[in-house]
Amino acid sequence: MRDWPEFVQGQNYSVDLRDVATGDVVSVRYVEADDDCYVTVEAGRSGALFDRVVGRVVCALSMNSDNVLVFDRGRGA
Repeated sequence: MRDWPEFVQGQNYSVDLRDVATGDVVSVRYVEADDDCYVTVEAGRSGALFDRVVGRVVCALSMNSDNVLVFDRGRGA
């Protein structure tokens, strides 16, 4: 995502993005916890930048895995 105009800082699966036109901010983080690892994508609200980031992350993860799960914590589990 480094080549995206919204890129602010980061590397690999830990980046911060901001759309100056809309003010949308999205953060991506790689997390390792115990024997588990996952990627989180967080935003203050859903929007075009969030959708693009989620799509890119899912595609990137699926290139190296046979099993990619997506869970939306914002929709009341």
